[in-house]
Amino acid sequence: MPSQGMTPNALVPKRASRRLGVVALLILLAGTLGFQEVEVLQLDYSTLAQQLVVALGSALAIALLLERAVEVLLQVICGPQEAEIRARQAVMRQSQEDAMAREKAVFDMLETTDERMTFLSAGGSAERLSALAMGDSRSIETRTEQAAALTIQKQYLSTICLTVLGGAIAMGGYRLLAPVLQLPDPNTLPGMQHALLTLLDVVVTTLVLGGGAKGIHDMITRLTEPGDG
Repeated sequence: MPSQGMTPNALVPKRASRRLGVVALLILLAGTLGFQEVEVLQLDYSTLAQQLVVALGSALAIALLLERAVEVLLQVICGPQEAEIRARQAVMRQSQEDAMAREKAVFDMLETTDERMTFLSAGGSAERLSALAMGDSRSIETRTEQAAALTIQKQYLSTICLTVLGGAIAMGGYRLLAPVLQLPDPNTLPGMQHALLTLLDVVVTTLVLGGGAKGIHDMITRLTEPGDG
């Protein structure tokens, strides 16, 4: 039974039987396509990992360029909002510092201990400092919510921009799977198989570039790190 605090995902069927049905349908579809007349690709498994690392290296360089371009674009889109948040934080911090300085100046002007005790306890500084603390707590909460909302917005826009740019580069001719799988001349492949591999190559290249440089770097690290044995 799902947790009460958990929001169900609209893309995931609620019942296990339906989830199993979706998996079975995908397997059946893949099996049906597999029975079509296609040419089996002859892969050189001895150089497959090396080819993959080379392809990912070029993708990493492209992803770094795309990320820099997207950073500049997001600075244009979100820069004014970030500057406004920082300005509000600076004004709030300065006003609190000024208020504390005034309180301290008044306190220092009092000569006797009784006067200072009266000032602290009889409605002077204590209430004002309490109000300042409450205001600071509310402002911190507000700033945190604004910063979180802006971060989510920037991450969303960054992913969209990287995916769009990656898709444009993939459709423009840059592909990841073709050199890795060492695909033969398209003229030697059946039309449907060539179209399917091309579509798959474009989709994979788009998603890899859209995931950013960090994900590609992690993949290269896992491929190049020595094994446990």
